[in-house]
Amino acid sequence: CRSCGPPLRAVEPAQLALDAVRLDFPPTWVGSRASLTLNLSNSGRVSAEVEARTAAPFFAGMESLRVAGGATEEVTVDFAPTVVGEAVGLLTVGEFSVELHGKGLAIPECRSESACQTSAFDQGAAACVARPTPDGEGCSELCLIGGRCESGICVGAPKDCADETACTLDACGAGGCTHEPVTCPSATGLCRVAKCDSTLGCTEEEALDGTLCGPDVCAATEVDVCISGQCVTRNRPDT
Repeated sequence: CRSCGPPLRAVEPAQLALDAVRLDFPPTWVGSRASLTLNLSNSGRVSAEVEARTAAPFFAGMESLRVAGGATEEVTVDFAPTVVGEAVGLLTVGEFSVELHGKGLAIPECRSESACQTSAFDQGAAACVARPTPDGEGCSELCLIGGRCESGICVGAPKDCADETACTLDACGAGGCTHEPVTCPSATGLCRVAKCDSTLGCTEEEALDGTLCGPDVCAATEVDVCISGQCVTRNRPDT
């Protein structure tokens, strides 16, 4: 029939395939983001448009995706944890479902060892990184007065921890001023007593009269005692 047109050909429908049924994200620091991709292919001749949906802390790169016939498109999924611990989600791409698994990691607390350093956690290095404070900025140290930063070190006038007695060792440490008692050397004689004078420091004085300066033998009739700073022998009292 000359009036009849060319014969009709059936058009193949879109034939979609997804290359993953599960995505496992690497452990990710809270506040940062990790990304993975999967491929959606269309082996048919007709273009197809599908929706990609998921829920926080997982995010699809786009809500809708058009895949031309014979083409393949990447679907990007992000994991952005806001809390520490395991996270499980579901991504739907058209008629396909993909399990999503991730783990949020707590960012370690970083402490500076110096008043002239600031320490912050570097996620790339997975470690605390210290950075020096600019020179000239003020700093506070227990043992310094008028502290300022120089090359990452707090410098200033040493704090005076001296008290009003010569019987303590005055110093400044991590807890501030300390005042440890002075340990005086032993006395130089049997009838001398070591002492510390608040003004003079370590000194000696005579032992009290009657202080033993020799062995105390109960059966002996004599005993050695201190008299006027000298060790002398005296008759042992009956008592």
